[in-house]
Amino acid sequence: MGSRGMTTPTDRLSQAPVEGLSVFSQDARPLGRDPVKALTREEIDKAHSYVLNSCVEAQPYFAKYREELKVGSGVKLSGRQQKDFAQWLKQYLMTLRHQESEEATNELFSLACGPHSMRSYPCCVINGVCFWVRRDKRHKAPNPGLHIVREHEGEVVELFGYATNVIELVYKLGHRVVLFSTEWFNTSPNENFIQKEGNLINICVNFKWYHDDAFVLANEATQVFYLDDQKWRPNWRLVQGLQDTVLLNIKPTDDIKNESNKNSAAVAQIPDNISDSEHEQRISTEPQRSTSMSSTTSSRKETRKEQVNELVKTLEAELENERALTVSQKAELDSRCALTQVQKAELESQRALTLSQKVELESQQALTLSQKAELESQRALSKSQQTELESQRLLTRCQQAELESTRRVVQGQNQLLQDQQQLLKDQQERLKHFEDLVMNLHKSSDQSGPAFGTPGAGVDLTETIARMSTYKRKRV
Repeated sequence: MGSRGMTTPTDRLSQAPVEGLSVFSQDARPLGRDPVKALTREEIDKAHSYVLNSCVEAQPYFAKYREELKVGSGVKLSGRQQKDFAQWLKQYLMTLRHQESEEATNELFSLACGPHSMRSYPCCVINGVCFWVRRDKRHKAPNPGLHIVREHEGEVVELFGYATNVIELVYKLGHRVVLFSTEWFNTSPNENFIQKEGNLINICVNFKWYHDDAFVLANEATQVFYLDDQKWRPNWRLVQGLQDTVLLNIKPTDDIKNESNKNSAAVAQIPDNISDSEHEQRISTEPQRSTSMSSTTSSRKETRKEQVNELVKTLEAELENERALTVSQKAELDSRCALTQVQKAELESQRALTLSQKVELESQQALTLSQKAELESQRALSKSQQTELESQRLLTRCQQAELESTRRVVQGQNQLLQDQQQLLKDQQERLKHFEDLVMNLHKSSDQSGPAFGTPGAGVDLTETIARMSTYKRKRV
């Protein structure tokens, strides 16, 4: 430890891999350049959990994990518990590698670390048998199916279905595990969807099963074909096994990727030139064929050797057509993506236009509100001005009334002045007349003697004239 320094769990992964784990010892070769479907992270985790469940060497760790959870061996773990087991196993083996335990082998630690990538293929060759994923109805060749035996609720059941994807999980040190993503028909023993008569098996294809457990190791499945059987309802199929298929001798190579690019794929299936009458004859003679299987198979191989090369060429041509179709579909997808981008840009421009129109509308609304407020202020001002005008009118009326009353007072004063002037004039005339009378009396007194000097008169003419002049001045 001192001379080597600190070690990490991945320090020993540089060693050469040692074949040993059952899941890493598959004789499976995925083929084809066209991926079917990429898995999500959740689907990859489910596939990895299935690999751990199927690995014989990981079962002791399952037992330890169950002991920690205090779960009995007969109780099925939930999906969350299985996902947690993958993380638990990784931490457990990392601890063992820190302790430099020989128990944590490279392969086991590589399996515990989980896959770092995945690949999708349309085809896989296992022990000379070519498994294709389920294809559409445009292909003339029948779609091959899958058959496995699995334990379900304490009973052994047969599952029939299709492979929808060939998945290759890539682990550390170059280890690979090939699985099928499947779609199973409902063959539950509690349902009446499977019928057996001797060696013949009929299944109903209307109902699906095992939706949440859709993965199976490639070497666990056997290939079957589904043929229409008019004896049962139209939605029933007759299961045909591998005794009517051709096994192709394809040697495995180390460079799977280069072989996949060369499209060295071959299919094991019934040739197209077999007539319907021959199929019916095979179905009717199924029980007798079980006793003469080897001779029939050998004779068929001899008669079909000449057809194998042409069959492979046909399949390669069909694969090329599929590639051309995929290229055209990809081009169409690219055009749709471009159209989507254009539509997205147009939508963004419309959104921007809508936003600008919205802003303009809001500004117009704000302007309308300001104009409305201004109009209200003008109305209030007009009301105040009208009120002020009314008050001014009322004041003017009051002033006019006051002026009218003033005029009347002035007219009355003028009339009084005129009356006083007339009275003064009358008094002046009377005074003048009286003065004339006095003067006449004075003159007459001078001529005739003192008429007023008689006893008892007592009137002084001079004093009387002086008093009258004084009174006259006061009146003026």
